[in-house]
Amino acid sequence: MQTVLVIMIVLSMALGHYEAIVKRGAMIVNLDRKLLIIAALCGIFNLCVAAGGYALGRFALSMDLGEREFFWINIVAGILLFVSGQGMLIRAYRSGQILEHRMESIDLVHDTILELRLGIYSFIGGTVCGLLSCRMLFVVAAFALGTALFSAVGYISGRSFGMENGRPALMIGGGALCAIGIVIQFL
Repeated sequence: MQTVLVIMIVLSMALGHYEAIVKRGAMIVNLDRKLLIIAALCGIFNLCVAAGGYALGRFALSMDLGEREFFWINIVAGILLFVSGQGMLIRAYRSGQILEHRMESIDLVHDTILELRLGIYSFIGGTVCGLLSCRMLFVVAAFALGTALFSAVGYISGRSFGMENGRPALMIGGGALCAIGIVIQFL
């Protein structure tokens, strides 16, 4: 059950990364080897951020908690996911683009800044997984691989098809996070 939950959280949050990267990919003239570099950097960064969030979640559990406090752990985890999903849905319906400008190739500086902005979702996901006592190695590996894969696919998809498929992906990811957040509160 926890494995499925972690995979669903990672896929939902990776769709948020995908949407932002699709917008960047649509503005690229040429794809080159920097695609692999930025995808690897996204994965490594999200591995670190998810591990930090996981540590925070586990630290919260290590305090002297009674039976009543354990009840609130699922509530807090559900609310964190629901709020993240709402943020993604708001981003999906808001117009505008992140870091708009036409590029000859992938700009490592601007895309790293973009990844720093999107890292909050991995931190929240890692925190939720820590609160739910999921396996750490699986959680951080899933976040790293999920964001690296969706970043690479996002550049290629954005370059090939434009920005149109980013918004539906963000809506699906945000809606899924809201649904998961509601379900977690009743576990």
